[in-house]
Amino acid sequence: MRIITAAEILPIPIPEDFQFLLPDENEIKDAGVVGAHQTYVIGGTVKEFVPDSEIAVIKEGSRKALCVWGLITYEDIFGVNHQTKFGQWLLWYPNGTVFGYYIPVQNDAD
Repeated sequence: MRIITAAEILPIPIPEDFQFLLPDENEIKDAGVVGAHQTYVIGGTVKEFVPDSEIAVIKEGSRKALCVWGLITYEDIFGVNHQTKFGQWLLWYPNGTVFGYYIPVQNDAD
């Protein structure tokens, strides 16, 4: 399994012309093997500095939020290659629980 991710603080709604660009090939992470019914945590790093004064607004997810997207490629048990494109908004409930929801135009699997 190979994973490539990107993350950015984006305005809500996302601008229509925003392109979900991915890092160069040399930043792909080899995640190894993930068996049936196992889980794997995927993360991304925001490259720009985020001032402390903006954290509460970002965590609330009303005007802007943390967005993580990427591409997973893998070979199944039968030797067939697959890929899954994903994108999620992440926000925090008042009790500190993190919640993610899918970005409609950024999720696709073969």
